[in-house]
Amino acid sequence: MANETANSSTLDLELDLQMGTGSIKSVRSELMLPNNQYKRPKITLFPTEDQINQIEANLTSQFSLKGKINDAKALVAGLIEASNVWVDSISLSVKTPTVCDPVDLVIKKSVPISKKGRIKGHVSITANELLQPAVAHWPKKKRILARQFKYFPTHDVSLWFDENENCEYDTESHLFPELVCKFTSKRSLFQKQRIIDVVNDVVLLASFAARRHTVCTGITYLYGGSEVFEYFGDRTLPRLPLKENPRGQLIELSDFSHYMKNAFRTFSKLRDREEMRRLLNFTLTGTESTLEGDFVSLYAALEMFISRFRKDQDLEFIFPESKFGKLRKEINKAMMTIDFVPFLDRPIRNSARRAEIIQDKTKLIKDKLGELNRVAFGTALTAMTEHYSVSLDDLWPVTGKGSLSDIRNRIVHGSYFGREHSHGLIFAREHLRWVLERLLLSFLNVPLHISNVSPAALALRHPYSAWEDESKYFK
Repeated sequence: MANETANSSTLDLELDLQMGTGSIKSVRSELMLPNNQYKRPKITLFPTEDQINQIEANLTSQFSLKGKINDAKALVAGLIEASNVWVDSISLSVKTPTVCDPVDLVIKKSVPISKKGRIKGHVSITANELLQPAVAHWPKKKRILARQFKYFPTHDVSLWFDENENCEYDTESHLFPELVCKFTSKRSLFQKQRIIDVVNDVVLLASFAARRHTVCTGITYLYGGSEVFEYFGDRTLPRLPLKENPRGQLIELSDFSHYMKNAFRTFSKLRDREEMRRLLNFTLTGTESTLEGDFVSLYAALEMFISRFRKDQDLEFIFPESKFGKLRKEINKAMMTIDFVPFLDRPIRNSARRAEIIQDKTKLIKDKLGELNRVAFGTALTAMTEHYSVSLDDLWPVTGKGSLSDIRNRIVHGSYFGREHSHGLIFAREHLRWVLERLLLSFLNVPLHISNVSPAALALRHPYSAWEDESKYFK
């Protein structure tokens, strides 16, 4: 039967498993549904001896399942299915159950629902300062919303964000740990995946603005005579306990609606939204990550963004790749006429040894010739800042000796940084973040002056005013 603990509820199941080419029928199982969004559902299998023999014959680490919840009194009763279920190890003993991770778990409960009016539901999401409501609680538990973010991304979809009524405000992090994005949609135009995509994009843009990793964890909606619960098991969840963001927000609450209006309008028109989603996620470095890890992640996002700009503006190659091969051959011929002896670091009297060293160095040069045809990173960055009208003159230089690029190269190649570099590395990371955020804000058509990376907003930040003193340790 169904039972509940402080952290989860457990439901009895009867499942059919599809493993490889085999099907195992009526496997007794249990479903553990966590009572918070920061844990994942788990399914435990209790197969019989005969079912274990069938599992062994079709052994696989990934399979699908479907079945029903046996307990009619359960909180969530009905049908269950998942087409993508993973397991680290499958037990071949009746004494040891097998615990599985369903990536795309769906539960359907039959309910009497009106087939008229708009489709209603909600998407469960993790904490975010800019999306959470301001709530006043009055005597007799009366709840009054003092502020709520509402958004209308398309003509037929309405979104509004609220606290999960089952969680309490965390006074330490100043957050509701769990939020919901409630939605309504015209019944005739309802497409579940489109709702999920729209909410995902709004939440991602809010994550960027709040500098906090926020994800959607599932969706619940009423449709076709069923109440449907879907869990998204393919998301990287933030860690508990939540912490107050030491960097503050990129966009203040007072400017968030202005930001979202411009950013979503621009983002929704992109043809390569998946690439931009990945790029924005790279900017969301966590409080538990290392300084070097943050730096490499932010620089990877910058490289991705510049690479995208290169392709759009035909700034990848100087000459067409098909024709550069001929030019490369001409350069190789010209190199044969150059006397490299004067360029050696020291004279070598042994002629055979000298010829061998020159041959090796010539080969090393030839191996690098392919890079000659690529437009320089600094050139592409300059073109990008001009295109988006972004000034980076007040920030730590991205290219050159002792630049952010130089620091990144030294990190990935294992260079040693001493105690004298510690403050400078922290400052450089923040400047790299500001460079990236300025470029992305301009790309999203968000005015710089409403952000916290404008020169005026950064003026009181110590890493902004003192970076030049620290940069000397990297030159």
